[in-house]
Amino acid sequence: MTASTSHTTNRNPPELIRNGALSVNGVRVPLLSGEVQFFRMDPAGWENALRQVKGAGLPMVSTYLSWRRFSIGPDRYDLEGRTDPRLNVRRFLDLCVALGLWVTMKPGPWICAEEANGGYPDWLVEKKELQVLSAAGAPVAGYNPPFQSPVPSYLHPVYLQHVGRWLSDVDAALAEYFYPRGPILLVQLDNEPSMTFHDRLLESDYNAVNVGENGLYQKWLEDKYGTIGNLNRCHRRRWRRFSDVPAPRALQLSALEELTRYTDWVEFKEDLMARHIARLRQFHLEHAVDRVLFTINYNEHRQIGVPNDWHALEMSSGLGGFDYYPRMPLDDAGLADIALFVGYSRVCNVLPWSPEIMCGTWSFKGQERQPGGLTSADFEYLYLCCIAFGLKGMNFYMFADRDNWIDSPLDCRGNPGPTMEAVKNVIRLVTEEPDFEHFERRQEAAVLYYRPSAREAFISDAAGAALTVGGHSLGSSYRLFTSVFAELHRLNVDPAIADPVVQPGKLSNHRLILVPGAPAMDESTLSLLDEFEAGGGRVVWVGSRPGRGADFESLQREHPSLRAENIEKPGTADLLRVLEENGIRPEVSVDAPGVYSMVHHLRERSWLFVINSKQEATTVEVTFRSARPVRMTALPRADETISLGGAKAHITCKSRSVQVWSLDGVG
Repeated sequence: MTASTSHTTNRNPPELIRNGALSVNGVRVPLLSGEVQFFRMDPAGWENALRQVKGAGLPMVSTYLSWRRFSIGPDRYDLEGRTDPRLNVRRFLDLCVALGLWVTMKPGPWICAEEANGGYPDWLVEKKELQVLSAAGAPVAGYNPPFQSPVPSYLHPVYLQHVGRWLSDVDAALAEYFYPRGPILLVQLDNEPSMTFHDRLLESDYNAVNVGENGLYQKWLEDKYGTIGNLNRCHRRRWRRFSDVPAPRALQLSALEELTRYTDWVEFKEDLMARHIARLRQFHLEHAVDRVLFTINYNEHRQIGVPNDWHALEMSSGLGGFDYYPRMPLDDAGLADIALFVGYSRVCNVLPWSPEIMCGTWSFKGQERQPGGLTSADFEYLYLCCIAFGLKGMNFYMFADRDNWIDSPLDCRGNPGPTMEAVKNVIRLVTEEPDFEHFERRQEAAVLYYRPSAREAFISDAAGAALTVGGHSLGSSYRLFTSVFAELHRLNVDPAIADPVVQPGKLSNHRLILVPGAPAMDESTLSLLDEFEAGGGRVVWVGSRPGRGADFESLQREHPSLRAENIEKPGTADLLRVLEENGIRPEVSVDAPGVYSMVHHLRERSWLFVINSKQEATTVEVTFRSARPVRMTALPRADETISLGGAKAHITCKSRSVQVWSLDGVG
């Protein structure tokens, strides 16, 4: 039984995404852009800032439209600069046309952006009947100044009416600027959908439109289960009708079988956000904006992909991507997180990219920062690590300083600053290689991502402390997933993520799948693991094997994969043994801990990335497992070449740095 996914039918305009790359009229456009929020700048500086974007080698500029700033009253807007010259969006776009820049337009309705109300108009957030509510019935407010205001409920019909009028005015004002008539190639639908980062289990959204009598939640349950009898069997309850079923408002678990009541609430949250994005897309389509590439971005959550379902959000928009704001400067733990985020993006997204990657930093009341706290090398390390793990595009956020932001490549007047060099180096690497998007890694080992385990961990957070139910530590299965992935990363194995729902046909791309143990697992996932083993793959369980099926009912048949090897914990010794027994080792080995190597291939060509995560410089010996190169050439400048007489080479790495080498002779 599954909930309706009728809203997840969209795919990209075929002429814009081809073979995993952005293509316009048959010409590759690197998915690289710089954020310039024109409405927060003096219009006299717009042209200079855009010239700097163009001069840096970026093909695209990205910008928001703050609903709040352009609103001159309920459902009345100034998009022409009549009340303020900073609001003349058409003049800004004319400059983009003159300079030959593509544009990503982001009209919200929510933009965050350290903007008052996150961009929602004052008159909108004051409407109490529209507000997102917590389990206690209190309005949910933005997470930090300057947006600690209430937020509207995503699917409230009155809220959507106001959104429709705002987007109607935007689309009418910019009609001639949308692709294929104009430069607006991408349109972002909302921003980091999460009810201003208040989407934990009991934080939101208890607005009556969702949980009142015959609310959207109850209708969702009916769509999923079909009959009240089916629901009662799974919920272990005796409800008379769907309208009687309440949303959970407190975590009260005495048995694992009771989890389904809570996982349904989590699934509803996932579906709610995906439906919201689909409705925003539909507004634009109704206004004849139908040739652009619609996008959405995801923010970080404690459990990857829950309740911000990356795949569902991409299907509801067109192209999704994760926003990278790690703790900087990036340490080794942060590096493992980056590998995890990029790895899952490569599973869910047709083109793995970052709609926002940290460039400069925020500085606003309550979180003031001093200029110069991070160096150009800090940012370059972040960008190149992301590319090493498989990211294929990024929007530098911010490219130009504005209120509440410092240390961007451009200052608020559009003049270059110290961090510009980092951006230029990355742009050069990506733009000078016409096949950059098509380079891929050969990842022999993968870790299984099991969404029910992620949902269980999401639920366990509501307890506020470790919670054991029926002898099972709630959330432990997901913790195994992240710890196994992190340990394989530490061992320089370059692990992949296998998702049996999003990419069931790609499990066979790997030789070994490590499966974090769970108390229960659905029959379809176990059957896929059976097929993987039957085809010659190896399954190894970490932790206990599941003893029950979905909804904690008995398994319907015997599964050969459940007899596969089991190791209790993801310790170094056991994992090394399993890897060795399966002949899995890095394509290029390094002889120093904290230094990692990744090889990207495209037919007869290869790139080697060497990441030194340590705070000190080091010289490492790299050893090629097979087909050694005859020559290594440093990229992007090709200013150093190493000719090899054997299978080893010595490379000197600066502290926290990434070196990229083109390998001749390895394919």
